[in-house]
Amino acid sequence: MLMCKYPRLKCLLLSLFLVGSVQGVYAQVEASLRLGMPLGKFSSTHTIGFGVDLQPALHVFRLERKSMAFTYNGGVSYYIGKKEKLNGYDYKYPGFTFVHAFAGILYTTGRKFDFRFTAGPALAIYNGDTRFNVGARFDINYFITNTISIGPGIMIMKEFGAAYLYAPFVRVNYAVGK
Repeated sequence: MLMCKYPRLKCLLLSLFLVGSVQGVYAQVEASLRLGMPLGKFSSTHTIGFGVDLQPALHVFRLERKSMAFTYNGGVSYYIGKKEKLNGYDYKYPGFTFVHAFAGILYTTGRKFDFRFTAGPALAIYNGDTRFNVGARFDINYFITNTISIGPGIMIMKEFGAAYLYAPFVRVNYAVGK
């Protein structure tokens, strides 16, 4: 178990490192805002989740027709803990933070749609403990304009020795470039 004295600060620094890495390699970046809902056992302890991601804007600036490409992204998600009454006492579950650095493939159908499957390492922060996790996600994006897209997806999070956590989401992407 990896313990951190300031876990949220470390997540912020990791996120900034990932942002800098993406921007250093590609001056064209796609930023995403996500809204997710936990499923299964995860939904019994947590409510809505929010997330931000950064990835190279391959679809908008490089892939104009049907093709596949390597892609990666980094981001952070936060799921709000539920409140409930246990044995007559109020209890609030701690929030759950998931910081990821994923890589995978992007398939574009041309100008309007792309599909992304990425997976990789992550850090999960829960109740003050920081632990190594793995995760994966699948996204579908519909491009409203050349730089704005929306779409659904699903995030799968796994800590060794624990059950899988599932969180479908919708996201809005905005691409900026040179």
